[in-house]
Amino acid sequence: MNILRQHRRNAKCALVDLPIGRCVATIEDDILSATPEPSEKRYTVRQIQLIHPMGGLGKIACFAMATQFVDDWEDYQAIMANICKSIRWVSREGSSGIGSVLDGG
Repeated sequence: MNILRQHRRNAKCALVDLPIGRCVATIEDDILSATPEPSEKRYTVRQIQLIHPMGGLGKIACFAMATQFVDDWEDYQAIMANICKSIRWVSREGSSGIGSVLDGG
């Protein structure tokens, strides 16, 4: 986490325990210009990223959300929390990939 704090000084970083295990959460604000041409108009954008290790697979899963509606941030946090609480890692045994999931199998 120290490396995240070094490279993303505006970010708040924390460890979060979820049903699938511990993950790293970062929340960060940035100021952006959302026009293709030079403009004085700037927007504050807040993003949340959750980084989950995927067990012994040597992989990670990243979930992120960003919005310029920072006044509604509590609602966005609740949405992301509910998404993260619904994540489950499943075994690939007996599965033929995404087709199997979409077919309800």
